Amino acid sequence: MKNYIYTLVFVLITVLGFAQNCQPVRDSREFMMIKNRILQQRGPAAFQASIEVAQVYCLSSLQAKDIATMLISERDKADFLIYAYPNITDVQNFFVTFDVFRSFGMAIQLYHQTIGQMMNTSNIIVPKPAPVPSYNGRSNCNNPSNKITFDNFMRTITLNMDSRNRAKNILNFTLNGCVTSQQAIQMVSLISDENIRLDVLNRMIPNIFDLDNYSQATSILTTENQRNIFLQNLNGLNPNNNTICEMPEKDFRVFFQTVQKRSFDSDKISEINTTLEQRCLTSDQVKELITVSSFESTRLEIAKKMYDNCIDKQNYFKVNDNLKMSSSREDLNNYIQSRR
Repeated sequence: MKNYIYTLVFVLITVLGFAQNCQPVRDSREFMMIKNRILQQRGPAAFQASIEVAQVYCLSSLQAKDIATMLISERDKADFLIYAYPNITDVQNFFVTFDVFRSFGMAIQLYHQTIGQMMNTSNIIVPKPAPVPSYNGRSNCNNPSNKITFDNFMRTITLNMDSRNRAKNILNFTLNGCVTSQQAIQMVSLISDENIRLDVLNRMIPNIFDLDNYSQATSILTTENQRNIFLQNLNGLNPNNNTICEMPEKDFRVFFQTVQKRSFDSDKISEINTTLEQRCLTSDQVKELITVSSFESTRLEIAKKMYDNCIDKQNYFKVNDNLKMSSSREDLNNYIQSRR
């Protein structure tokens, strides 16, 4: 049986080799010239030069390792090797490239994006899904994600360092299926933004398999207020109740600074939408929030969006103070009238 498996792997590697569409490196002298071309560059330019080499030339595993060693960051090394992998002439030796990393985790990520993918798609080894955990309490759904599917998803989102994108991917994964409380906690722990973390935990409630255990998620919330909001939602209280959704001033300061740091207005609005879907602001907070943009049109857009999330709508006239044009103030007033 072992010999049969080895034969299949060898055939697969051979087919991949013949499928390559790249230029062979003729000798060591030509390879030295390729390396010198990269060495003459600095920073991002060196990385770009290495990617061009990966796309054009057929490289051996040792040659790919040699080039990766010349790059500075772990991320650049990994990205180069991922680009180079389809044109590697001896993929059976690709493991030697893993030595270029100081981080064992980065080597594991490279494995799963190269050799690991080949092995998974070759049907040589078909792992069995993990059994459904035993649970007799309240449940929102049946059959949570099995360990293989979940572990593959975790590897995917670990590569993405942006909290907002991680949140989006986690919700897409969860809302189309079912997860255990422990899986939810593992996923949401990867989100660094506190407000987004709370929002994602709340939205995942309808798709939690072992609902009675989900209160354990308070362990990854850092403030008492956040823990209270989460537990209130978990216990079925109205998330639009002002005593639950109101954002304390301390949390608002952190949120305001986060939005302010975004470079583009589109990113600022996206941050606001993500965080405030289940949170409420006072009219004074909205008045301050619209100042994150210097553009009148963006200020007006934020002011309109936040009206439904304001807990003291009777004071919303205060927001007009930070709109510069009379036409914008009139537009906002007309919008408010239409919402009553």
